[in-house]
Amino acid sequence: MKSNNLLYHYTDIYAAIGILKSGVLFFSHCRHPKINDLTEFKHADPFILETIKKAIDDLFCGKNKYFDYTATDYEYFRKKRTESLSNSLLKALGEHFFAFSTTQHHVNYEKDNGSLVMWRGYGKKNGCSIVFDKNQLESIVKEGQKQKKYGGFICDKVKYLHANDKEKIEKAFRKTYADFYESIKIQIIKKHDKQHDKKINKKLLPTYFSIKSRLKHYAFNSEQEYRIGILRCIDSNKDNTNLIEVKNGRIELPIAEQGFPIKKIIVSPIGDQEKNYKVLSEFIQSDPRYHGIEVTKSEIPHQ
Repeated sequence: MKSNNLLYHYTDIYAAIGILKSGVLFFSHCRHPKINDLTEFKHADPFILETIKKAIDDLFCGKNKYFDYTATDYEYFRKKRTESLSNSLLKALGEHFFAFSTTQHHVNYEKDNGSLVMWRGYGKKNGCSIVFDKNQLESIVKEGQKQKKYGGFICDKVKYLHANDKEKIEKAFRKTYADFYESIKIQIIKKHDKQHDKKINKKLLPTYFSIKSRLKHYAFNSEQEYRIGILRCIDSNKDNTNLIEVKNGRIELPIAEQGFPIKKIIVSPIGDQEKNYKVLSEFIQSDPRYHGIEVTKSEIPHQ
């Protein structure tokens, strides 16, 4: 299988065993304390604010303007409206975004043995890397949205950028920003002269979510993250009783119904590799459901 069809999740052997026993993946909340980038979900903020301001300007200042404002009134309105929209969007996203992080290797050696950088960061004492079939895993995520268990998702490479790298951000999300810009204008028109932003238009959230959730600081580039993210909310105006339940700040996505989308598990070269390999191999052999999963040892020399 080609390397770009494989996703690597670095964890420990007991977490891997837990995934197999339960048949679910755990997606962590975006504000989880173990997130290693303190600027996570903030890189696109300046450009998003500019997009909101531009939508407001086009509605209220152009020759085809919707509403009449004096210059003084307009400046006050734009400031308040921009803050109101951005805060409401951030709140809605922050309460509902959950992520499962993987790495996408493109070098054959790392495909077979994992990355030493990732082993040191995430696979130390009892480490392993669960190797997923990318297409199978993405199909499971897409099916969850079809069943309306959540309102949106991403399956995409993380883009590593400086927070103020406007041109690269705009290029990376040109179509997404166009959708976001048009949705903002609809939101403003519908909410004007009413109680603002108590409920966000559901069309705004998926595009906003897509922009916010795929940017990471360039310092983490070596991780080559391929992020699977879920926007849990669908429509704040309805009672979404069928949504995936949140348990201890995480959601559980079932992955075993059509067979596990796991090709193999690589045991870390760090720690007692022989013991960890034995424990994991014996567990895989204990249940026919796991027999299609290969267990290998990383051959990276490490003391």
